[in-house]
Amino acid sequence: MTVTRHYPLASSQPKAGRVLLVKPLGTAGREPVYLYRTNPLAKQLTKTNPAKGSAKVIRNAAQTRLTVKTTTWVYRNEELRLLFDVGMPNHEFAGKQWQFELKSGWRVATLR
Repeated sequence: MTVTRHYPLASSQPKAGRVLLVKPLGTAGREPVYLYRTNPLAKQLTKTNPAKGSAKVIRNAAQTRLTVKTTTWVYRNEELRLLFDVGMPNHEFAGKQWQFELKSGWRVATLR
């Protein structure tokens, strides 16, 4: 089962304009961690977790927002749950996808 939620996106650094921060992780930097804020009044930034899912940036979108898709494993019916519940609980986390949609004028800045 996949649950999709949409959030408005605020700048990661309000004093620097409209910015989404990304920090490369690992030796090759192939696992980016995005630092974002959905509430402009929030003091701390929220970060993506590359171990639990994937993140994608879409530039020149119609609106600036964050789409989060959370996937969980769910049994189709009660009979299957009774048969196979021993190995895997119902509603087990399977993965997460973050999609950042940025209007023109937004920058993606890399932290080193």
